[in-house]
Amino acid sequence: MINSFFKILVVIGIVINIACTPDAPHDNPLDPAVNFESLRKTIRGQVLQKNAPHFPLPDCLVIIKPGQEYTYSDANGLFTFSLTQSGMHSITCSKDGYDSLRISVNADSLGDDIFRIYLNGKPIVASVKLYSEYIDQWWPDPVAFLNAEMIADDPDGMSDLSEIYLTIGADSSKYNFTATARPDSFSLRIDQLALPEQNIVSLVGEKIYIHLRDSSGSHILNGPHQLVRVLNDSPLPVSPTALETTVSRPTFYWQSYFTAFSFTFEISVFHISAGIPVRIFHRRSLAPELTQFAFPDSLTSGTYFWTVGVRDRFDDLIRSKEASFIVP
Repeated sequence: MINSFFKILVVIGIVINIACTPDAPHDNPLDPAVNFESLRKTIRGQVLQKNAPHFPLPDCLVIIKPGQEYTYSDANGLFTFSLTQSGMHSITCSKDGYDSLRISVNADSLGDDIFRIYLNGKPIVASVKLYSEYIDQWWPDPVAFLNAEMIADDPDGMSDLSEIYLTIGADSSKYNFTATARPDSFSLRIDQLALPEQNIVSLVGEKIYIHLRDSSGSHILNGPHQLVRVLNDSPLPVSPTALETTVSRPTFYWQSYFTAFSFTFEISVFHISAGIPVRIFHRRSLAPELTQFAFPDSLTSGTYFWTVGVRDRFDDLIRSKEASFIVP
């Protein structure tokens, strides 16, 4: 009888407790009583190039956290996410040739607005050529140079490039390129006395790097490149030379040249005006079996000199000493 009475009291207590307990929250997607779709938030974004006119960037990988969902931007750079969580989200955007970017967005404050992500394009090295130049001369002394030519680009425009330079091995010295007449072309000529060992021969086989940096700080290291060889056996002019008097349309003669690598000859003619030599003629790619070249035009009266050069297939050059002559 007493046990039955206590059982009745326990049942009454459970009923009262249930009646007084508030409803459980219904923001759990697993709760069958919740309309799951009503909790979703849609955020919309667009990926654009950093600099004006801010072209849209398609095929960018866009990842959002929390949730670890991802998508790709469409042809107009647009993308959307459908979220079940409110508050702050982290979005990372990446594309080949561009610096990745991570931003934070508040899903509660975006509403229907489209937020924009601006990606910085990385500088591009399209081509690089390195070659040596050895100028044999009577006075003051022979000189040698490392020459570098480069074609570069930047998705944000060439004006976005802030630094273009070359480094050699472990040396920290920067050798800056200069612009040429072509907007995407740059060149560099380094006297061997400015090199780490002041000797261009020491560069053969050394690792050489090209550096590009843009206004956003993106840094591209291109290389390593290597100088293949330095030519140091200069060809020998034969005639005219030593201020010989010659006709107005001279023929230049030089000794045969023998070497293990393929090469071509080239001829340069200089007119000496007020003591200053001015190159008036240059012809490249002459056949390696030649030992003479007939000047194609008539020279006016004056003092001149000519040189013969040997150039290999990598553009490495060695130029002969000056051979002077006079046209009366």
